Amino acid sequence: MNLTQRTFILTMLAILIAIAYSADKASAQYEYGTLSLNDYNSSNNRCSYDFSTKTFGSVRDGEFYFAGGKLWANNIAQQGLMDLGSIQFDPKTTNISASGFNRFGVVAKAGDVYLTKARTGKDDRYVLFYIDYLSPIQNGQLMALEYYILETGRIIARTNELGGFSIYGPRLFSSRGKWLQVDRTLTGEYTIVYNDIPGFVTPPSQTKTLGKGETIVFEGEYQPIPKT
Repeated sequence: MNLTQRTFILTMLAILIAIAYSADKASAQYEYGTLSLNDYNSSNNRCSYDFSTKTFGSVRDGEFYFAGGKLWANNIAQQGLMDLGSIQFDPKTTNISASGFNRFGVVAKAGDVYLTKARTGKDDRYVLFYIDYLSPIQNGQLMALEYYILETGRIIARTNELGGFSIYGPRLFSSRGKWLQVDRTLTGEYTIVYNDIPGFVTPPSQTKTLGKGETIVFEGEYQPIPKT
């Protein structure tokens, strides 16, 4: 194999990997996308983004806006943003807290991951985004970012014995007790598998679909194996 053939094969392999990576994101339980925002000093019509209408706007629009090199939550009910730092940009591993959305004017930093609530009235919906790079432009900066739109709900699981169970889906959970409640978890299809307990019949696995703002409940009852 000569150098030209090897270069061609490596190039095609890179293209295939990129296509597979994009397809995986597109088929996930959450929306993935990319966009660029101009700093407010450069353009007051492309410093914010509304993820519902897919439109750019000024400081009065969108879920958050980029001004003076900083990120700002767009309306009071959002309560600010969370700078999660240089963590892995993956909705499957990012926990969504009930509190902590209390920072305004967060310095935009390439390589950091951020989390903000969606616009007022769009409960159980969050924007997780990662800043790819910041580039100086005339009178401001250009910020390129990747984002996920996360919709959430609640999972409750309970049993009558201390057998434990595992829950598989967009997020993974497990418990060794009789009860588990998970708030603000990703929507999608979840399956619970109960652990075996000696002397008991194990409850069958169950699959349910969690919708935005909904609660699904898994209930498993262990039955004693009759003595012969």
